[in-house]
Amino acid sequence: MKRKILLVVGIVACLSLVGCGENNSNNPVENTNNNVSTEETNVEVSVQESTPVPTQEVPVINNSYDDDLVFDDEIIEFDDVPNSAPEPDVIVSKIDESAEGLVFAYYQKKDAQLTFGDVLTNYTTDFTTLRKGDKQRRAFLGFKLDDNDRIQRAYACVIYKGVLYALEGTTDGSKNDSNKAIMNRMYEPGEIEDKGYRYSAMKGETHAETYEKGEAHTFYDGGANIDRYGKIYCD
Repeated sequence: MKRKILLVVGIVACLSLVGCGENNSNNPVENTNNNVSTEETNVEVSVQESTPVPTQEVPVINNSYDDDLVFDDEIIEFDDVPNSAPEPDVIVSKIDESAEGLVFAYYQKKDAQLTFGDVLTNYTTDFTTLRKGDKQRRAFLGFKLDDNDRIQRAYACVIYKGVLYALEGTTDGSKNDSNKAIMNRMYEPGEIEDKGYRYSAMKGETHAETYEKGEAHTFYDGGANIDRYGKIYCD
């Protein structure tokens, strides 16, 4: 009986030792794993703490922009010619002797092509009433009429530098030399071109010419003409 009791006690003791051994063998593994994990974690934390994270400057967005900048989808237009005041109306300060005693008219070739001896029905003694819009016309026709308003003499008139001049047109060239003398009063010598058959000058927008065969022409934003056939008109 005693032997049985001892045997049971021995078995229980062995089982107790085995159980304790298993528990002891598992704990170091777990502790080891925990230690590694903790070390790894500590390393990661240590690296993060020791390595400074570079800071980036946040760009400041400015929604306003300079008007002088040109973007791809923006076109800035500039005027080719600077703004200027409207051209003032011409002021006539003098009437040249060539234009004294004339009556004046303006009509276009499509409306009439009068010649010497024809009756002039629409004329004025005041050239300032010949207007283009709100401006004085600077090139128009002048006439000397008989008592029946028939054309005796015809002139291509022009206002140049505030003076009214008149070049007489003929069918025989008899007034070519006197027209040259008038143009010499209008222009400087170097401004006149003498071709022999034609004596002409152009300064700015004003043009005048006389021909040895009798033609006379003036021009400023439209022309006044007496041609070689004696036709008298504006264009």
